Amino acid sequence: MIAHAASVAAILIDQVMAAPPNMPYAQAACEPDWKWWLKLLVDILGPLLSTAGSIYVAWRVFRWQGAKDRAAWVHDREMAEWSTVLSALTAVDMRMPHVFNNMDWPTLTDGLLQEFRSILPAMRNAVFIADELDNEGLIGGFRVFVGDSAEKIERINNLTAVISGPGAYESVSAYAEANKIKLQNIEKREAAYRELYDQFHGHAARIRKIARKSLIPATPEEEEQEVGAGDGDAATL
Repeated sequence: MIAHAASVAAILIDQVMAAPPNMPYAQAACEPDWKWWLKLLVDILGPLLSTAGSIYVAWRVFRWQGAKDRAAWVHDREMAEWSTVLSALTAVDMRMPHVFNNMDWPTLTDGLLQEFRSILPAMRNAVFIADELDNEGLIGGFRVFVGDSAEKIERINNLTAVISGPGAYESVSAYAEANKIKLQNIEKREAAYRELYDQFHGHAARIRKIARKSLIPATPEEEEQEVGAGDGDAATL
């Protein structure tokens, strides 16, 4: 009986030893050290990188908005300076008729030279459009025009005095000769005024063109047309 119990116990022990271990409370294997350090770095650097990214984006937006505001401010100053120059041109333009019927010549030429000269300070005192004025030679060209216009205005005044002067004629032939000279002087006066008129409006048109180009960027089509026109001028030369 005792031998039988011992044999049964031996069989049970053999079965237990052969069965796979069942340890529900066995300890999990430890993670490698590098995984722990990686998690630590993520926990530390994640918020820092997020904050740094937000600061960088805010800085770029601030820079962009600042540059945009400065460009708008400069554009407003350029527009104000161009407005001063163009207003001075318009004031002269309004008192220079392009027809000669019933023209009051003394009133026309009185103070005209001074109005021409008043345009120069508006260009010389400009700050924000100074580069356009210098690079295009607008100030120098208009200064030469003002110098030449003084001689033309004086010529017009002298011819007006001769044309309007009293005359005493001893004969019909003398009257006819004087009338012929008068008509010639009238033609000379009109030619001098027409030359003055055309030169002024030529300078005014060029200044307005540069102002428009400075304030309103050209479209790609307009740039191509300007390049084509420049090539045509170069070929002509």
